Amino acid sequence: MFHHLYKPGPLGQWIVAFTACLCSFTCGQAFSWPSPALPKIRSGATGFSVTADQESWMLTIMFIGNILSPIPAGMIMDRIGRKSSLHLFVLVAIVAWLLPYFNHSVEGLYVSRLLVGIWAGFVYTLVPILIGEVVDPAIRGSMGSVFGVMLYLGGMYESLIGLYASYDMLTLVSLIPPVLVFLLFSLLPETPYFHLMKGNRRLAAESMEWLQGSTKEEELDFMEECMKEQLENRGSFLDLFQVKANRKAFMMALILAGVQRAAGLTLLMSYASVTIPDSFITGEQSFTVLDSVWILASICSFFIMDRFNRRTLLFVSSLGSCITMILIFVWYFIRDFTDVDTSTTLWLPLIALIINGIFYSIGLVSIPTLVQGELFPVNIKGKASAIASITMSAMSAITTKAYQPLTDNVGVFANFVICATSCAIGAFFAATYMTETRGKTLEEIQDVLTQKKRKKKKIPL
Repeated sequence: MFHHLYKPGPLGQWIVAFTACLCSFTCGQAFSWPSPALPKIRSGATGFSVTADQESWMLTIMFIGNILSPIPAGMIMDRIGRKSSLHLFVLVAIVAWLLPYFNHSVEGLYVSRLLVGIWAGFVYTLVPILIGEVVDPAIRGSMGSVFGVMLYLGGMYESLIGLYASYDMLTLVSLIPPVLVFLLFSLLPETPYFHLMKGNRRLAAESMEWLQGSTKEEELDFMEECMKEQLENRGSFLDLFQVKANRKAFMMALILAGVQRAAGLTLLMSYASVTIPDSFITGEQSFTVLDSVWILASICSFFIMDRFNRRTLLFVSSLGSCITMILIFVWYFIRDFTDVDTSTTLWLPLIALIINGIFYSIGLVSIPTLVQGELFPVNIKGKASAIASITMSAMSAITTKAYQPLTDNVGVFANFVICATSCAIGAFFAATYMTETRGKTLEEIQDVLTQKKRKKKKIPL
């Protein structure tokens, strides 16, 4: 909208990517808000109360919103643009945070959580594509790490403010990041790929100049050629299954999406404070410690993401996460189903989860989202990203909703058995099936998937 007023030069792609990653910050807020808000509701300070079942639905309904929005998001982004779609629909997040301030009721919370879930569905569908289309392959992995860092920072933001703010003040302060995202998007251009998709080379060249500091005609020619090839077929949901390359890419995106969400992060963001036993710190303090570890580990992953292959990082991340989850579920099983005294090892789940967080953050938190924006040709990109986002949301909803029934009827350990199994699947998948995408342009990734040998064109860096 206002991007014509200034040109940031080579920093343009960093500015767009950082703003897109701020959307992840708002998702971290949404995931973590119940942790500081529920104690205030339970205390009666808000003027209304919720039952245990209503609390469970309040957590789950956000993921139902996640499931509802990705397919419309995929359609809308191909009509008005990637950036423009995010710019428009962040208004949904703003309304979602205003509702609980003006409406103190269970029904108001349900609507608010549903709306913020719809926004999160847009984020997980559109942001991977936006980053994939504007960021140079050499730094695309690092930007994926920033996406993970922002998710954790959003959770920390809610946790810290919740320690000192009232319910109403917590809600109002939660409104600030979505408003900031809305303002920043008004200063950014649309992606060159979208303009080429619409046949507007002039706007694509202007967007490229804003993002990179200059227009590279040879690169633009190459992008346009590949775009025309990919748009020869209109692209339908059936193409995800009928075309071999699309089928492989789709399988990769679905498995990675499911593994990411079932590996434990969603569960821990919702239930860490009531799951981790008090030891040298309380269960409530444990979440803050875990969030800090996630943030620091994700910052470290920023520096290694583009130095190692995606497959290698995902394998190490999944294997390490699997081993630590096995240790945790064995400890809970021994505590709850044997006569062994575990009172001297109450610290073990927290320490194991800290180590798990380090492994999770170097790969599982960002690579599935990153790859989602890299794998698909432009004619089905929105549809494929939408279904991958729905898979993420469905797994989050299932693991969150199943936590209490599993805990009551089987045992706490059962939740961590699921997490360990998911991580094991991720490790096997990374070692055997996954296609490497590090350092490749979107066009080169398509050539790998389709096994097409194209004459390489030297594109100036």
